[in-house]
Amino acid sequence: MADPITINHPSDIAAAIQAGKDQTVLLPQIDGFRRQIVLPGAKLADLTPDKLPVPRFLTAAPLFNDAGAFIAYVNQFKVAATRIFYTDAGQFVAVIDYHDDGGGSDAKPKHGDHLARLALVRSPEWKEWAEHNEKAMGQQSFAEFIEDNAKDLLQPDPETMLRVASGLHATVGATFRQATNQANGQIQLAFDETINGTVNGKEEAIPTTFQVGLRPFMGCSRYPVDCRLRYRIDRSQGAALKLHFKALHLEWITETALDGIVAKVKDETGIAPALGAHDSDAFKRGV
Repeated sequence: MADPITINHPSDIAAAIQAGKDQTVLLPQIDGFRRQIVLPGAKLADLTPDKLPVPRFLTAAPLFNDAGAFIAYVNQFKVAATRIFYTDAGQFVAVIDYHDDGGGSDAKPKHGDHLARLALVRSPEWKEWAEHNEKAMGQQSFAEFIEDNAKDLLQPDPETMLRVASGLHATVGATFRQATNQANGQIQLAFDETINGTVNGKEEAIPTTFQVGLRPFMGCSRYPVDCRLRYRIDRSQGAALKLHFKALHLEWITETALDGIVAKVKDETGIAPALGAHDSDAFKRGV
C-alpha cells in the first residue's frame, strides 16, 4: 500500500494529483463502457454517465387486457426473431427481441428486454353466472337473479323466463306442496297459500333446462352455455322451495375461447404462440 500524501502547501497539489493517477488503473472498455480501479482497496468505479443520450437497446413491458391492442403492439415492433408464449390461464408474453434464428449454437443472443404482455380478463356476465352456479337460492332471490340477467338468456326467450320469475315472486310466502315433471321438459310446481282462512292451490311451470350466451373473456364472442335448473325442499324452513342452476362445460367453453384467441393472434401477427410460460422476471434485465 502506498504511503499517504500530506499537502502542506498549494504547490503540493500537482504532486497530489500525480500521485492519485499513479494509484489508479484504467481498464479498457467493458461491455462498451470504461471503468477504473481506484487503489488502495481496488474499488471498481464506473465512468459511464447515468444516462446515455440514446439507450443502447429498447426496454419495455406493457401489459394489455385486450387482444386487439396486444396484437397491434406486436405488429408495430415485431422482428423476424419475435416469439410469443401463452399459458392455459390466458397469459400471453411476446418477446420482441428474442434470439435471432441461426440454429443451435449459431443463434445470435438478444437481451429479451422488450416484451408485450396480454392478461385476459373474465367478462362481468361470466363472473356473475359463475358466482351463482350451483348456489341454492330462495324463490325471490332466484327470480331477481333471472330478472337482473335476462339480457344473457337465449332459450327459452327472456320473456318466458321473466314470466317464470314473476310467477315465483307471486308465490313467495306460500307453502310448497309438490313438483311434477312434465313431458314437455318442465317442472309443475304446486303451492298452497292461505287467504282469509281458506287454502287455495296455485301452480307454476318452469323449464328444467335453459341456455345463456356468455363471453368467457372481455373482447371475445359470446358462447352458448347450457344450464340445468334444479330444486329442493328446505324442510327446516317450513317446506320452503330452494332453486339452483348448474352451468355445463364451463371449462371446455373457456378452452375453446382461448383457442380462438390463440388463432387470432397467430393469424394477425404471423407468429404461432407456443403453449408454455416465459418467466421473464426470472432473468436479470439488460445484461
